[in-house]
Amino acid sequence: MRQIAAVLLLTAGCATVPKTAMVDGRQVPRLTLEFTGNPYSVKHEGAHPRPGGPSSGLKDAGGSIRGRVCGMLVDFEVTHKGDHVQAVGSIDNRYEAAVDVSEDKGVRHFTGNLGPLAVDFVAGPTVMEGHVGIRVFAVETAGDVYQGFMRIPGLLDINGGKQRLGVSVAGRDALWAMPAADQAVLLPSILTCGSMQFRAVDSIEVGFGGNATDRPDDTSAVHTRM
Repeated sequence: MRQIAAVLLLTAGCATVPKTAMVDGRQVPRLTLEFTGNPYSVKHEGAHPRPGGPSSGLKDAGGSIRGRVCGMLVDFEVTHKGDHVQAVGSIDNRYEAAVDVSEDKGVRHFTGNLGPLAVDFVAGPTVMEGHVGIRVFAVETAGDVYQGFMRIPGLLDINGGKQRLGVSVAGRDALWAMPAADQAVLLPSILTCGSMQFRAVDSIEVGFGGNATDRPDDTSAVHTRM
């Protein structure tokens, strides 16, 4: 049923996506972009052909981003607001979601919500830190991979101590080659990934670029709250 819903969303969105955008005083065809990785596959239709950075001053429609991330159906509309890019939509046709991304001195700030999960973190080419829901993370780059840890309040190890879980986000270069709009949808969502249901949680191993993979339904922290 979710696959059918995804097809319907894609079909419905095609009629409303603008076909051109003004660039240097000329009407230029908008773009259709596709991104795949571990675990996601999304299509960005009606993307602006020259968006610049998220705080570049551009004010225009930014198209729609739809697909599957971490076992969730995502459906977002993008707007370039001048000083930030905004993506507003839904997850699994159940939860409202909105993420803004702005930039200052090469560091991007992501804020908003994915359903019940608040989003507030910063990301740059060498570091990411902040939180998505109750997951508090801090990672640094090692080559093309962000590596580090996250903590979840109340999560204890077998000896009753506070437990840190590993975080590995591969494909740094692929991430920073994306438009900010696609980062706004994919980066917070990918940090909710899980592999188990029923509020279980383990380390995060995800990546940008490469072949598309998937995760089971309802394993994201959007559903488990963990």
